Amino acid sequence: MHESSSIDPDLVLSHTEWLLGLTRSLASEDGEDLAQATWLAALSTRTEPQGNFRAWLRSIAGNLAGRQGKRAAQRARVESRAAHNELTPSTHDMVNRAEIQQRVLDEVMRLPQVYRDTVLMRYFEGSSIEELSRRMAVPSSTGRTRLARALDRLRA
Repeated sequence: MHESSSIDPDLVLSHTEWLLGLTRSLASEDGEDLAQATWLAALSTRTEPQGNFRAWLRSIAGNLAGRQGKRAAQRARVESRAAHNELTPSTHDMVNRAEIQQRVLDEVMRLPQVYRDTVLMRYFEGSSIEELSRRMAVPSSTGRTRLARALDRLRA
């Protein structure tokens, strides 16, 4: 607080409950911090307010809340950009992934037709075991067995 402040600290503190209610409505979880910043700003002023003291406190709190809101919005934008950059794969990562996918596809295409068709229907078309078994006119147990054998061959 400045030595030359002309605001009586007791006058500011006499409005504590009202100011806390106001700042909580303006800044919800940061309401107490906003109230403290408002008290500090009020006590740091060198000229006594003219007119309604609460209206003067309200204008200080409103201005501070606006500044805090702008800073919070800017911080959120910066954090969002940083998070997006972390989540966005690099070109190198995308190339590596594409190469792995190509190798897997090459291996799938080398499988005997019955296993190749099973893997393609299951993983490339998203068919369930029951659906691919019905399409291949075999029991579900045969569809599961074919898929298991195809995956064993791919792993080898």
